[in-house]
Amino acid sequence: MTTKLVFSDNKPVICRLQGRIFVPIDIKDVDATKERAAGYMYTLFVINDHHQQIDDHDKFMRENYSELRRARYGDVGDQLDMMFHGTWTDHVEKVKNEFPKP
Repeated sequence: MTTKLVFSDNKPVICRLQGRIFVPIDIKDVDATKERAAGYMYTLFVINDHHQQIDDHDKFMRENYSELRRARYGDVGDQLDMMFHGTWTDHVEKVKNEFPKP
C-alpha cells in the first residue's frame, strides 16, 4: 500500500488497474496558478484488489475501512517517530474517525 499526492484536471474516482485499486482521499478544488490549470488535489491510496465493488463510493469505503486505515497510518518508521514526539495517539484517533468501522 502506498500513498501519493496528486494534481488532476479531472475529478478523481476510485479505479482499478493491474491488481490494485486507486482510492482518492482528501479531494480539494485547486485554483489556477501560472504553473497549473484549475483542477483537483488529492491523496491517492493504492490498495490491493480483492475484486471489491468500486461503483458505490460509500459502500467501498465502509467495506474497506481497515485497508484504508492501514494506508493512512503510514509506515512503521513514521509511526515510531510520532510515538517519540508524542503525536501518535492523536494521529491514530484521527485516522479511526476518518475511516470508522461500519
